Amino acid sequence: MQVPASQSASSLLHSRRASHRFSCTCGALDALYTPQSFASTPRRSHEPSSVEAGLAEGAVLEVLGPPGVGKTRTLLGFALAERFREDGGEVLVVDADGALLPSLIQETAVLYGEHNGYTAADVQGVLEGIRYRRIDSAWLLVALFRSLESWLAEHPKVNLILVDSLAAHLRPTLDSATRTLIADTVRSALSAVCSSGRVSVIVTTHLSLKLFGPDHQPSKWSRDAEALLVPQIAERWIPQEVNSWRLLLYYDERGERLARSLSSPAPTEATDAAFAMDSLGPCDVPQRPFEGELTPT
Repeated sequence: MQVPASQSASSLLHSRRASHRFSCTCGALDALYTPQSFASTPRRSHEPSSVEAGLAEGAVLEVLGPPGVGKTRTLLGFALAERFREDGGEVLVVDADGALLPSLIQETAVLYGEHNGYTAADVQGVLEGIRYRRIDSAWLLVALFRSLESWLAEHPKVNLILVDSLAAHLRPTLDSATRTLIADTVRSALSAVCSSGRVSVIVTTHLSLKLFGPDHQPSKWSRDAEALLVPQIAERWIPQEVNSWRLLLYYDERGERLARSLSSPAPTEATDAAFAMDSLGPCDVPQRPFEGELTPT
């Protein structure tokens, strides 16, 4: 893939880095899963980064939050940042909710290429390295994860797996034994594919309303019950043998998007962040002029 001249100087940085890391194109969010000692260089929003900040190889990241906060777009940011980087690997996109459609991926890739000075041929090469799977039932989800290790062996260029949304087929209507089976299958598969340190997995999950009584225990409806947003699925699916991160995206009282690190295996550059969302995905909040600073009219 032809790299724009403005990015040719990044080759030396790429050759010196110790490991591969995955960015979502938003520096504020990347800081939530970047080790605390890691130095990063500021960049423009959606600019492919030559600096190794972001999610490490062989890691699992869960992105959870309410509807509309930007979970799917964040996954898409990871996919395009990886494919557009100079030595990026291939990406497996698993669409379990019908939101991360091939048409959306293509449209956003074209915009991303135009924004960063890539040619139409470059964009086509990027899209050819994104492998898409649509999952529309719990049993197809089980089949996917049971065959994932062997599938990756046949596709060694894939180093990033994106699942949107894991909770789509783990509805409360499923019996407890079935939900446990699916969670155990997912955990076992992720442990196997991530333990090699080559493949990272990023998953989105939903938050749902649940009633709690005055004793803080789950409750049926009553006048004293309080409705709280909680993860729709338990943490049973997250493997303990690999580094795992949990990231909450949410809105504040003014409707601004915020993020918080819920759990991480080590201290990070930040634990809270503000971010924005545009047609390319997550991005840093534009800096406001200082008070008294002149702005063009």
